[in-house]
Parts: sequence; structure tokens; C-alpha cells
Amino acid sequence: MPAGCSLGGLTAEISGEDSVVESVAENTGSVGTNGMTVGAAAGGPWTAATDQSITYTFTGGIIDTDDAGTSIPGLTIYNLSTNNTVGEAMIRGTEISYTAVVHQTGANTSTAELTLDLTNASDTIEVFMDAATITANGETVFLDGGDDDVTAETEDDYIEYLAVTGGTAVTAGEQRDPNGTIGYTAFAYGGGNITSTFTDTVTTHDFSKDTLDANVQVEQMVNGAYSVITVTTAYNSSTGVYTIPVPVTDNGTVYKVSINEYGITEANAKGGYTHRGNYDQVANNNIYAVAPTVVSVTAPPTFSVNTDSVAGEPYIEIDSSGTYIDTAALTSANISLYVTYDADDDGGANTPDITSLVDFTVQSEDDNTFRLYLPVNLNIAAGDDYEVVIQPVVTDKGADLVATTDDLIHIDTTSDDGSFTLSGTF
Repeated sequence: MPAGCSLGGLTAEISGEDSVVESVAENTGSVGTNGMTVGAAAGGPWTAATDQSITYTFTGGIIDTDDAGTSIPGLTIYNLSTNNTVGEAMIRGTEISYTAVVHQTGANTSTAELTLDLTNASDTIEVFMDAATITANGETVFLDGGDDDVTAETEDDYIEYLAVTGGTAVTAGEQRDPNGTIGYTAFAYGGGNITSTFTDTVTTHDFSKDTLDANVQVEQMVNGAYSVITVTTAYNSSTGVYTIPVPVTDNGTVYKVSINEYGITEANAKGGYTHRGNYDQVANNNIYAVAPTVVSVTAPPTFSVNTDSVAGEPYIEIDSSGTYIDTAALTSANISLYVTYDADDDGGANTPDITSLVDFTVQSEDDNTFRLYLPVNLNIAAGDDYEVVIQPVVTDKGADLVATTDDLIHIDTTSDDGSFTLSGTF
């Protein structure tokens, strides 16, 4: 059974072979405060010559130097090979020596100016900062590239590639990227399955099904609450399609898919690093989204306006076929009725039309039809307009809904709060 955690939840409501899926982007990521970050290199462009300068800015600490005060432990600059292979990590060549001068620029910020000789450099050089070695504030602060207050992890390494005009040409190869992120498409329903396509950092699909299963959770709404379900998934490593067959495909069934982005990793390292969907392990450890977006799969109900022939009371009759509204459970608390009418029947000559929130009573006619009875003294005339706003309703029609399930159905259409509006003219 897939288990794990997520930044966000996705829901799919099923309507025959078609479905609408929306994503919830709940960014609960932490902001690192204990680690150090580094900004991109400044000082370029660089050429194959002496006395070249590269400057880095460090936030969160005063960068440490070696005992001689001329270099930074953990910061290495490499020439690159002329014999790299496409798809494989670039081969590091000789190290390029440098002299470092550190300047404190704020209470907890600093710059490091590196002076070096690039006369014999390759046309691309690699600057590598080892998160486990490079420190600040007297070896008390480490790099935190994931910005999650967990420092000195492999993904916290800092690597940058700089172009050197006039340098020896470097052949194509895979650049190292400590915290490149994998991608996946929004989970969507179709043909009895919920699917997503996963893509690694070299645009292939190098993932383990076991890893995906361990970090994807599927829940089904039952009796108004989500419950984790056991599913038997499939993964196609050629296409990247991850398939989740769902047990119930009746119209209106609701599912939520959650994913632990931190736990989703490539099966094999790319450019020397195994990449994740997200590097904030604090936000992605056993946390599932709890506020999914509910998606409508049915059109707003049809409706008609009539006058009761017995009592003489005007009413609005709403046919809710196909929407799974439990007409017997509707009350005036779920409905707001606005009528725009000519109060003195003068055609608007003396008084303007009035739009008013009107009292009414609700009466269920059958499983699919209900009426809103208006006050007799409302003075409604032909041509007056009305608007009915029905708030979100969660209903359980049991066997009347579908023979195989009594799952709750969310009624939702066009508005952010889940209500829908019906408008017409008497």
C-alpha cells in the first residue's frame, strides 16, 4: 500500500470515462535559519589569462579559511576533460589553485574573492563547494542548499560551471547538479486508472516502482471522510507512466492522491547525484495534505418555473437530476434566493426595481425535484428575475445514488466556495 507524505493533495472525481482533476499547492516548506547559502559567481566574464577574479557571497556566516588564510577548505576549482561522454558526469581534470581573500560584509554575511591563473584552463571550469567540509563562523555553520535547516547533506553541495573565453574546448557531458529536481505530471483519472508521468533530470524515466509506491498515497472518500486504500500499481520505465487502478469507477466517486516529493528519488545517480522531487525533508516527512480541492463532475441542475395551481403560491422548481443532491435533506440553510421585481407593478415608472433576499420554504417533490415556495404577497410579475444560490451540499443517497456504493458526493460547480447559482425570469 503506498504510503508517504506530500506538499499537496490532488483529488479526482470520476464521471464515466472523463474526469476533472485539480491540484492543491500547499507549500508547507520550512525556511532554513541555521545554515549558510551561497550566491552565484560574480566578476566575469573570465578569459584564459592570469589574474582572473571570481567573487562569491555567503549568507548566514563568515566563511572560514585555512590556517594560512589563503584558501577555503572544501572549495575546489577544476578544469574539465576533453573526453567526456554524453549522459555521463563530466570528468574532472587538474585542480586550479587560487588565493582567497574573505571580507565580512554584514553581521552574518561575507564575500570570498578568489584570484587565479586561467592561462591553461578549459573553456568550462567547475567550482565545487563540498557541503560536508566548507564552513563558516569557526566551523560552526555549514551549507544548507535545501533550505530546511538540515545542513551538510550531499544535496547541499554547491556546484557552478563558469565559461572561460579562449580555454581548451570541453566535450559534451553531464554537469553535476546536487539538487536538481525530478518532475511529474498532475495525477489524472481516465479509463478506470489514475495516472501520472515521472521524468528524471536527464528527461528519461529512471525510477523504481517500489520507491513510487512507498511515497504515493491514495485515499477514497467514504461517508464524508477520506480513507487510505490499498491499490496494486504499475510503472512503465520506458514511458514514465505510473498507473493506479482504482476500485470504484462509478460516477461521482472521489479520490485524493498525495505524494512525498522528498522521498521520490531517481533509481540511479545522474551526474554524480541522485535527485529528488523536493529537498525540504522537514516539510515532506510524513505530512499529507488535508485540504484537497473538490471538483465538480456534473453540470448544474436543470430547472423550471411554475405556479402552484392549488395554493396559488409562486414557486421555483429545480430538477436536480444528475447532481446527486439529496432533495429530502435540503433546508433553507443551504439556499439563498434573490428576486429582482417591480414592487408596485408600475413598470418601473415611479420606483426602481428592487433586488431582495427573499424568504421561502423548501419542499421535496421526489428524489430529483424540489420546490422553493415564495410568499404570496411578494408581488411577483412576469419578467421579474430571480437568482438561486445553493451552497455546497454533501449528500449520501445510498442505493438511490449507485447500487454499488454509498460514498458521499460533493456538489461543486463554478465558485471558489463550492456554491452554484441558477438564474431565470418569471
